[in-house]
Amino acid sequence: MFLTTTAAASAPSDNQMTGPSPEGLLSMIMALFFVVAVIIAIAWVAKKFNLTPINNTHFKVISSMSLGGRERIVIVEIQGQQHAVGVTSQSVNHLFQLEQNITNNKSELTDGPLLNKINKIFGYQAPAAKPKE
Repeated sequence: MFLTTTAAASAPSDNQMTGPSPEGLLSMIMALFFVVAVIIAIAWVAKKFNLTPINNTHFKVISSMSLGGRERIVIVEIQGQQHAVGVTSQSVNHLFQLEQNITNNKSELTDGPLLNKINKIFGYQAPAAKPKE
């Protein structure tokens, strides 16, 4: 009798043998798809807005304009001279050298409460303001 009660007590019941519920499995799959979609969206935004940093002192991309699906004109600066370059999926062609260099007019964010909070969160301190002459 002792042997039968111990064996019965150690045997798993039917409730312990079941797998994950269909609702739990569905929510897990949906969370996985959501994470993959977020990664794809971030990659698309980074590619679309050219958010990859370029740290090269000899070569700078000044401006870029899309002309179609895979065609674009890019203004590059090499050794202080600016050149217009046509870029397609098949080739890169030098179009012409600019007579006057253009400046890249990137708008800088003004000082504001939201910007200050974001900078504080990420630990960024703006460089000291230059005194106006």
